[in-house]
Amino acid sequence: MRTYFSKLLILLFLSVCSLGIQAQLHKTDQIEVQLLSETTNVVPGEFFWLAIRLDPIEDWHTYWKFGGDSGVATKTSEWQLPGGATVGEIDWPIPEWTPFLGSELVTFTYPREVFLPMQVSVPANFSGETFELSTRIDWQVCAEICIPGDAMFSLSLPVGET
Repeated sequence: MRTYFSKLLILLFLSVCSLGIQAQLHKTDQIEVQLLSETTNVVPGEFFWLAIRLDPIEDWHTYWKFGGDSGVATKTSEWQLPGGATVGEIDWPIPEWTPFLGSELVTFTYPREVFLPMQVSVPANFSGETFELSTRIDWQVCAEICIPGDAMFSLSLPVGET
């Protein structure tokens, strides 16, 4: 658990300082979405953390893995990874309980910037000079209306020594 939180702090530091390796920023009028890496290079046989950064504008929110009575969770799909590499499930931070538009409906939301971490395992026999990955990220951002979005993101990380 301690390692998990230290990784999240590293991700937060990297995003704030813009020192981390990161995919292109996807920005709409309602939200910024990024795919971030906590490392500047990968090592065969080890793992590293990626995170989806969702930063909605004021009064907008995104959803937890179970959105409640309304809402759709952020998800990844169409992963392209080197052979033998794996990506774990999103390790969901605790959401906020939010009443839906003053009704009795319940939603579980992130009303501000959130990082959704995932662990990536690099195969021990990986021999390339760069570790390239890509994925499609789908999200929904809501206020009084909900707007779905999606974009492709990619990272190319140099391979370091063991």
